[in-house]
Amino acid sequence: MLGSPQIEFQLRRARAAGAGHAVVFSERVSASLLASVERLRREGMSVDIARSASDTAELIHPDEKILLVTEHVLVAPARLAQLAASEGAAMLLCVRDEPANDRFELIDPTARWTGYGVIDGTLLRRTVAMVGDWDLASTLLRRAVQEGAERLTLTPDEAARDIIIVDAAMDAQLAGRRLIREAPMRENGWATQWLMTPIARFAAQIGGEAGVEAKWMSVVGLVLLSTAVGCALAGWIVASLLLLLLGQLLDLAGEIGGRAGAGALRRTKWRHWVWPVAAAIVALAMGTTLFMRTLQWGTIVLALVNIGAIWLTAPLGRDDNGFARWRSDSSGHALIGLAGFFLGSPVGALGVAAIHAVVSLGWAVRRTISRLASS
Repeated sequence: MLGSPQIEFQLRRARAAGAGHAVVFSERVSASLLASVERLRREGMSVDIARSASDTAELIHPDEKILLVTEHVLVAPARLAQLAASEGAAMLLCVRDEPANDRFELIDPTARWTGYGVIDGTLLRRTVAMVGDWDLASTLLRRAVQEGAERLTLTPDEAARDIIIVDAAMDAQLAGRRLIREAPMRENGWATQWLMTPIARFAAQIGGEAGVEAKWMSVVGLVLLSTAVGCALAGWIVASLLLLLLGQLLDLAGEIGGRAGAGALRRTKWRHWVWPVAAAIVALAMGTTLFMRTLQWGTIVLALVNIGAIWLTAPLGRDDNGFARWRSDSSGHALIGLAGFFLGSPVGALGVAAIHAVVSLGWAVRRTISRLASS
């Protein structure tokens, strides 16, 4: 799935839903399973392997809340979060008893169990004590139903939208494309939304199908951003603008892949500053280099205006999606700068970018004041 073994993909999605400790129940422990568990541990997730039902019960405290995850079936993150947030002792994610759902286990004449649900550690231990190491899943299901577990039953439309079956390589490929296409992304300026994000989704899809985990796209993107800064400081402005765009594109592809569940690079606090800092250095270097070539001191002023306006606009327009569709951003200014060099007017490009940035800031302030006044 998008460059990751299914077990890693599933557990990362469970972690995103709030899981802090994972127990993998597998009677046969292969080298690939051990490698997956080790990678997840390096990412900071607590993972244990249980080879029997009794081992599983011993690894889980009676008071713990257990999110049940099955293989070969993907459930939308929103459904996982809904299960994890349930307050009852047990809840089962079900679908209607229809021919299309024959692969799922029948509960009663109206519903089938998807293999996903929430139970508590006490129910698991009681079930294991009763059945030992035989037929744990089916018996656990029966006990949960007998004890009045709540059911979250999806309609056919909801099941088609929120459940993906992955039984073969082609299923995984199609599922990966769908997850990349549907991965939610916050809007972040006109260039990022209309140009960078569609291209980044395509890059994330190609990388996933080639077996490249999303985090490596982000790593390469960050390396390119660093290289862009080096080129800018050396006075190679066109190269720095191209590398800045390419680095942002790959980092964005890695973020999209991560949101789809493909092992993203961890989002630490410093990561949020990489894009704006790199873009600011490139913009200032562009203004300084143009000043040295033309002796027009206004180029430095325009660069500073660009930097300041973008930095001030970003927090004001972050939650305003309608405004974000056309506001200024670093990717857009890099594109304007490249166009200026190719058209022979880099100073004019700085001016256009500065005007756009100032207008965006003024509009963001106005919309913020209006929202505060209305609330």
